[in-house]
Amino acid sequence: MTSRARALSIARLASNLALSMQFVLVAQLLVLIGVANGAPLLVAALLGPRLARPLDGGATFSDRRPGLGSRKPTTAESKAEKRA
Repeated sequence: MTSRARALSIARLASNLALSMQFVLVAQLLVLIGVANGAPLLVAALLGPRLARPLDGGATFSDRRPGLGSRKPTTAESKAEKRA
């Protein structure tokens, strides 16, 4: 094997390694995004309406608008309000 052929085979190996490393990185990022987006759904399913409260605690500004904006209640909150 000549030095040129050896250099080409090393370049091919390096190229394949870089592609496989990129695939692993993309796969890790997709898993991270999936976990980050799925965590609130999992927590809501496990805990139910027990912790379904606004983050700002219902605080309002002087003009009586919510601090973090209005939102739609979840179905669990709607059912709890109907029972009360």
